[in-house]
This record gives sequence, C-alpha cells and structure tokens, in this order.
Amino acid sequence: MWPRFTIGMLLWMFVSQSWTSSAEAQNQLVELVEAVQVNEQEAEGDPPKTPAVLKSYVNAEISFIKRVCDLSDEQLEMVVESAEQAFEEMNDLVAPQNQVIRVAQVHYRGVNGVSFKGDPVKRVRQDAEEYLPLILTEAQHQKYTRESSQRQRAEQEAAADCLVHLVHSKVFLRERQRKKLRDVFLEEWESLDINWVWNYLNNPQFVPIIPSGLLRETLTTEQKAAWSSFQQVSMSVMVSGSQISLDEDWLQ
Repeated sequence: MWPRFTIGMLLWMFVSQSWTSSAEAQNQLVELVEAVQVNEQEAEGDPPKTPAVLKSYVNAEISFIKRVCDLSDEQLEMVVESAEQAFEEMNDLVAPQNQVIRVAQVHYRGVNGVSFKGDPVKRVRQDAEEYLPLILTEAQHQKYTRESSQRQRAEQEAAADCLVHLVHSKVFLRERQRKKLRDVFLEEWESLDINWVWNYLNNPQFVPIIPSGLLRETLTTEQKAAWSSFQQVSMSVMVSGSQISLDEDWLQ
C-alpha cells in the first residue's frame, strides 16, 4: 500500500506544476491521487453507506415516473423496490474526504462533509433508465424517455441562460455574443448544472471558473481581460434535498 505521505507529496507536485504543466498532465496527476485515495479507503474498512439525503432525489424521480407513466399499483411497487436497491448501490458515489477537484469540474457535496464523485441527481436518473425497461410497457417507456429528455433539455437551457446572464452582468455582451455563448454552453458543456450556476447568482462577488475554450471564440480581448479580473472560485453544489417537497416519500 502507498504510504500516507504520498498523497501530500502528489498534491504538492500538482500545485507546483499547475502553472507550467498542460491540463492533460494535471488531470493525469489527479487520477493518480484518486487511485491512491481509493486504495487507502478500501484498506481502512467497509465501504460507506449511501447518504440518506439522496432518498429525496430518488423519491422525486419515482414521483416523476408515476406521473408520466400512469403506473399501476403493481408497477409502482416494482419501481419502488428497484429504486431502493439502486439507492443502496449509490454508495460508490461517496468520495474520499481528501478528494482532489479538477479545474472547472462541478463538485457536489452533502451534509457532514460528505463529497460526491459525480452528480447524484444524474445518477438517480441513470439508474431509472436501467430498471424501467423491465417494468414498463413499451408505450410507457417511450413516454418516460420523451418526457425525461424534455426535462433535461429544459434544465440545460435554464443553466445556460443563467450563466450567459452572469457573464453579461460582468463584461457586457452584445446580443449576438449572448446568443453564441448560449449555444456554446448548451453544445459543449454537458455537465453544466443549474444549481451550480445559481450559487454565483446568489454570490455576485465571485464568478465561476469557465473553461477558457468556451469563451475564446466569443469574447473580445478586452472582455476576456475584464472577466479574468474577477475573483474566479469553484463553488460546490450543496446536495441537501431541501428544495424538494413531495406528498409521498416511498423511501423512508
């Protein structure tokens, strides 16, 4: 097993090289650190349990499925059972406490210092896509796929619109620039999260770290310089479930 001081040394290397190394080299170093973290976590004991807060997101997806697909009582019972099993297997989303965050990567965290390796909401929906074909009729599944796709598009458009507004509020974009930047965000930033963008709208003293390639072809030299002058901070998305209000909770 790697000695414990190895992670500290690798982190020091990451910081010391961040000004001179390519993004690819930095990501390779991050992957090495993560591999060491996983090995240490496995050696320390049992894997973590899925945080209870994620039940809110599972229940929200069950509500969406029930409403869209007009489930029978038997189907609803099968969906709940499948969703509960998938919830228990979501413990692989829990990240080591000293997780290294990649540049411009959206980071998700929960209560009590819990960090996640990815987007829990996206994971819940991916799990549903796996178990639903075994439960739904073909017509029901087609409707779920269609409605789910429309939901995702609406969320992405809202995130892109909010982010364009945020950039515009700092550097003043012309109308054609706003349209072009919106298209770029929608087409090239798949992980753009509306809750992440909302953090910055509520904290205007900071601006998000946007991959430079997404701004390069749209902003002028003066606008890029102005954007760079603001304090760019990578804020986490808080996964609390507090914004979800349901009449029924299938997973208690």
